[in-house]
Amino acid sequence: MMSQFWNTRVIGIDCATEPKKIGLAVGVYKHERPIIQDVVLGSKVEPSVKEMVRNWIIEADEIPTLLAMDAPLGWPVDIRNALNNHQAGYPVDVEPDFMFSRKTDRLVKKETGKRPFEVGANLIARTAHAALRLLNDIRMATGKEIPLKWDLKPWKGVQAIEVYPALTLRALGIEDNKYKKEKGSRKRIVKSLKKYVEYYSDQVSQIEEDMENDDDLIDAVLCVLAGCDFLRGKCVTPKNDEERIAHLEGWIWFNSKTPSDS
Repeated sequence: MMSQFWNTRVIGIDCATEPKKIGLAVGVYKHERPIIQDVVLGSKVEPSVKEMVRNWIIEADEIPTLLAMDAPLGWPVDIRNALNNHQAGYPVDVEPDFMFSRKTDRLVKKETGKRPFEVGANLIARTAHAALRLLNDIRMATGKEIPLKWDLKPWKGVQAIEVYPALTLRALGIEDNKYKKEKGSRKRIVKSLKKYVEYYSDQVSQIEEDMENDDDLIDAVLCVLAGCDFLRGKCVTPKNDEERIAHLEGWIWFNSKTPSDS
């Protein structure tokens, strides 16, 4: 347990191309379980998502803050290299798996069997674009640099990581892929998450009701949990040459374990 990071503020951002669809959750990393202080959907935020996140950051100005964002924060190196001098009508001399997916995406597939959306080939590229713009908007709103975090060294201010809520569910042993469409499924997940998160006592009912009504809020809370896994040192880290590539492409910080592994 990385007790040195207790009281770190973790902000989960379930990114989307439309601000009203962005899910936000803020929590504090405490002992065995994070304490979720608030969850809110972009459509309910006034005046804007960036201002809401800014307020959460400013409220904890003396406390390290980690943004855990559910979106690719970079593009494959090979797609840049392949298209740099490409001319229409000529072949692309790069295999599709390397052109459209990142090293971290391929590692996730190898370790978990889950295949992330390919940022070089899917509509997720638009979400990635929006996420990077939001991250920069938050930088401008707070006046803070907000670099990506690559290690477990203590820090001051705000840093960010990329996470993947589906892998967090897997690590918790919660296999339910219907929650995007079915409220009953969302209720089961919210109930299961009680083992892993706490809520401020005076907001429990409202937070759980909001999560049951919107999958983006569940994903935002899962982002907070993924951020806590990172702080606990439980996530798969880039090794050797992977680190150099990760700084160019981005890296999904995920816990590859499941409860049956422990």
